[in-house]
Amino acid sequence: MSPGVDVAETAVVAAPLIDPATPSWLRPLAWLLAQLNRVMAGLGMLALLAASLILTSSVVMRYYLHASTDWQDEAAVFCLVGATFLCGGFVQNLRGFVLLMFLAVLMICVFPGIATGLPNLVMGTAS
Repeated sequence: MSPGVDVAETAVVAAPLIDPATPSWLRPLAWLLAQLNRVMAGLGMLALLAASLILTSSVVMRYYLHASTDWQDEAAVFCLVGATFLCGGFVQNLRGFVLLMFLAVLMICVFPGIATGLPNLVMGTAS
């Protein structure tokens, strides 16, 4: 094992984990959804690769061949948008909702008093 590699993180990437709190009758569906997320992430990776190849060919065609590159920009945008939405389920399965985590960290950094007091107020456990 190389230094700096967390075994738990490696296990999450190698095989999607199913939440242990998932009821037994939902585990096959959770496993199927995890596999579907992996397939969608693979398709998203292929879309990113396609976008990079399209944009590289666009630069080469425009610079060396002085050819028109009308369709390349649109195709690359479609590939990037598709990759973003295809990989969303995979990212949410691994880390939860990314934007909410960002907002929570931002709120703790900017407003530490509100960030600790607001959840207690909402949950009714304020002292």
